[in-house]
Amino acid sequence: MARQVAIYPKATPEQMTALALAVNGAIAGETLNTGTFQAAAGKKTVQDPRCRAGRVAMLVPLNEDAAEMTWYLSAMTKGSMTFTIAGTGIGSWAWLIFGS
Repeated sequence: MARQVAIYPKATPEQMTALALAVNGAIAGETLNTGTFQAAAGKKTVQDPRCRAGRVAMLVPLNEDAAEMTWYLSAMTKGSMTFTIAGTGIGSWAWLIFGS
C-alpha cells in the first residue's frame, strides 16, 4: 500500500521502517497518482493537488466509448488538469499523473 513518510531530522528505527515500506510500495507501482472519471465530448477538469506545471498526465480508456474517443491534455495548472475530449458517447477513463 502506498504511503507517505513524515520527515524527521533524525533517523529512528520507526522512520527507517516507514521509509523502506514506502520505497518498496513505490517500486511495486503503488504510488497513488491515479483516478477515474466519466465524460462526454468537451472539456473535463480534474482537481488534484499534485497537478502543476511540468507534470504530465494521460488517460486510459475503460469502456468502448472512451476507446473510440480522442483526447489531449489541454491544461495543467496548480491544483487542476483539463482534458479536451472528442467523440460520441460517455467515456469512462482512468488518469495517471507523473513528473517532477
